Amino acid sequence: MWKLINSLISSEAKSLCPPEKPFDPIKSNYTSNPEVMFNIFNTYFVSIGQQLASKISPPVHDTYLEKVNDLKNSSVLHDAFVEEVNMIMNNLLVSKSNRQNDIPAQILKLCKNPLSPFLVGIFNLCIREGT
Repeated sequence: MWKLINSLISSEAKSLCPPEKPFDPIKSNYTSNPEVMFNIFNTYFVSIGQQLASKISPPVHDTYLEKVNDLKNSSVLHDAFVEEVNMIMNNLLVSKSNRQNDIPAQILKLCKNPLSPFLVGIFNLCIREGT
């Protein structure tokens, strides 16, 4: 952020500096009146903001939502965790019938603690390898 600010004001820094002593344009002299000083400095800082804002280039994407919409059809697969696999195994329905070659849900539930680390390793390897 500071690099941007410095690059915007570097060549004009001297012309943009506030006066050392506030000059009262109405009385044509330097002033020590706090209200006049406040107005002079306020005018100065308001104009600096406008000058700097006019030099900042517009963002590549018009809105944040436009950037998000670019990603709406993408997905990310994160590594699985043992706790996650245990939770899924706990939620298996024992009452559902299995096909002939399937492992019964009751067996998976009973063996979840020794099986989970191995399943997690296999899942994560598949995610990394894309298989």
